Amino acid sequence: MKKYLKLISALLAVVVLAVAVCAPVSADDIKITVNGKEIKPDTPPVIVSDRTLVPIRFIAEAFGYEVKWLNEYKAVKIVSGDTEISMFVGSNLILKTAKGEAPEELYSDVEAEIYNDRTFVPLRAAAEALGVTIEWDNDTRTVVATK
Repeated sequence: MKKYLKLISALLAVVVLAVAVCAPVSADDIKITVNGKEIKPDTPPVIVSDRTLVPIRFIAEAFGYEVKWLNEYKAVKIVSGDTEISMFVGSNLILKTAKGEAPEELYSDVEAEIYNDRTFVPLRAAAEALGVTIEWDNDTRTVVATK
C-alpha cells in the first residue's frame, strides 16, 4: 500500500510540474514597440515555455499588414504585399507563401493558441517569417520589432 501511495504522489508531482511549466503566464509588464513606437494590445502578451505569445492581429496591423481569420481552418492569415503566412491554432506550423515561389513550411517551438478570444502566436517566429526583426531588451522587458 505504501508503495502505491509513493507512486501516486510521484505521479501527482510530475503532473503539477508539467502543468506549471506549460501553462501560459500573463506578461502584463512586457512592453512592445513597433518601429520605435510603443503599442498596447487590448490583451497582454503571455509567456509559454519561455516564448512570448502576442495577440497577432494587433501587432500585424501595427505594421500595416492585413489580417484574416480562417474559421474553417482555425487559422490566422497575415498578408504583407506578395507574402502571406498562415498560422494554425494548436499547431506550430507556419505556412509561408510568396508570389512566384513554392509554399514554405516553417515551425515554431510553441503552438498558436486562443486566449481571451484572441489568437496568440509566438511573436519571433511570425515576425521573422515576414522579415521583421525582433530583439529583446531585458533591462526594460521590451520586445522591439522593426522592419
